[in-house]
Amino acid sequence: MIEAVRERDAEVRIRELESEVARLRAAASAATQLDAILESSPQAILIHRGEQPLYVNMSFVRLLGLSSREEALALASSIDVAHPEDRAFVAGQVAARIAGADFLQHFEARIRNAEGSTIWVDCYASRIVWHGEPAALVTMTDITIRKRIEEAQRRSEKLLSTVFQASPDPISLTTRKDGRYVDVNESFLKTLGWRRSDVIGRTSTEIGFWKDDCFRARMLEALKRDGFVRGLPSQVRSPSGEIRDYIYSIDVIQYEDEDLLLGIGRDVTEMKRSADTLRESMESAELANRAKSEFLANMSHELRTPLNAILGFSEIIGGEMFGPAGHPRYLDYARDIYSSGRLLLQIIDDLLDLSRLEHGKMEIRAEEVAAEELIRACLLLIDGRAREARLNLAVDVPEQPLRLQADALRLKQVLLNLMTNAIKFTPVGGSVTIGARPVNRGEASDGVTFFVADSGIGMTAEEIEVAMQPFGQVARAMTREQQGTGLGLPLAKGLVELHGGRLKIESAPQAGTRVTVTLPAVPRPAPQAAPRPGVASAVNRWSQPLPIEPPAE
Repeated sequence: MIEAVRERDAEVRIRELESEVARLRAAASAATQLDAILESSPQAILIHRGEQPLYVNMSFVRLLGLSSREEALALASSIDVAHPEDRAFVAGQVAARIAGADFLQHFEARIRNAEGSTIWVDCYASRIVWHGEPAALVTMTDITIRKRIEEAQRRSEKLLSTVFQASPDPISLTTRKDGRYVDVNESFLKTLGWRRSDVIGRTSTEIGFWKDDCFRARMLEALKRDGFVRGLPSQVRSPSGEIRDYIYSIDVIQYEDEDLLLGIGRDVTEMKRSADTLRESMESAELANRAKSEFLANMSHELRTPLNAILGFSEIIGGEMFGPAGHPRYLDYARDIYSSGRLLLQIIDDLLDLSRLEHGKMEIRAEEVAAEELIRACLLLIDGRAREARLNLAVDVPEQPLRLQADALRLKQVLLNLMTNAIKFTPVGGSVTIGARPVNRGEASDGVTFFVADSGIGMTAEEIEVAMQPFGQVARAMTREQQGTGLGLPLAKGLVELHGGRLKIESAPQAGTRVTVTLPAVPRPAPQAAPRPGVASAVNRWSQPLPIEPPAE
């Protein structure tokens, strides 16, 4: 009986022991599984009681840049890993959790890793019982990259806000749907005279912003067609009713799933007024110019009629065609009258030619011209004046003939003008040379260059600019002794450019003047840009001049 009882007690004890062993094994397995779960978590996990760390996973070790779990558990204080500026806040939260007081379960803070770098972490905290005593469980997720992005975004938004407000042009943000103002910058309020309270939250139609009620519809149509608007003319109305002209550029931007219109305006009111004034001035100038041309045309006709009579009668008297004039002085007076009349007729012709050139009314009649024959014809006309001035007149042309297509009459007019000026401003004993050279590009001739050179008084660069202006005359001792209207050089330049050529003056005081006329082989309607005048080369650079035989008496 006693033995049976003992056997039953032993069996019960064995079953109890086996149950305890099974429980311990299950607990050990659960602990192993929990440890595996904690170690596999990408979040850093810290269990601590006050400043003492009790448990950390390897994610925590890696977050702090430590070498092992033991090094992490050996930290003097878990609070010391917090950034110095956040340490007081973290310590307060730890104390509240341990004491069972209210605390933040979710917060963001900064920690320092082993290298001293700052890391932003997103923390979740709770109270737990660890080995029978209260402790704190904290999970941490590295959000440093997110914080950097947010900081960059804040800086960008601040920069954009600064630019938005600092822009001198009015800028507005309105909804695409109904044109309701979301924001405007200070320039919008100051230049247009609106108050922010009058604008924000209201539509452009409600405040009567656009003078033309159809402008917004046209703007939306342009946005639909092109996706943006650039330089759209518009008129806006201020609160006082003043209308001002603006040029608007508009882009579509998305904000919180809504289309907004970014409008930038440029006030062009004064610019438009200036343009209108300039246009009116140009129209007035054109009318005045037209009136001048009509006056010249009419006056030339009115002047030519009596002038032809003066020239005819003075020539008859000077030639004593109907008998002796009587006193010799009458003949001198008649010749003076005839000479002055011819000069006046030349001035009238030059004025009319210059006026036609300015208005594009002059046409050239191109024909084949022999450069040598044209030069000799000019020399025959100018030879008497050169002999009176006691100058050496020479010609320099190559042996091969030079041909080009040009208006012979107008080209002769150019060369005679240049030769007359050269004779007029060359002292006694000087020389005047006229010549021509082919313009060669490769093997073929591409035109002819005529030149008139003298050993006269020359001009400075500033004096050349004056001489090239209509009625421009250089005021120096010798030039004041010579009569002229200042029309010869501008007229010659215009006639040369009418052929598509260019006229170039090279001169220096007391070093003579060389005028070069370069013409294409065939007239081209578009004039070439004239090169800048330089200093003339010396006369001895030219070929040996050929003497001109005096005309038979």
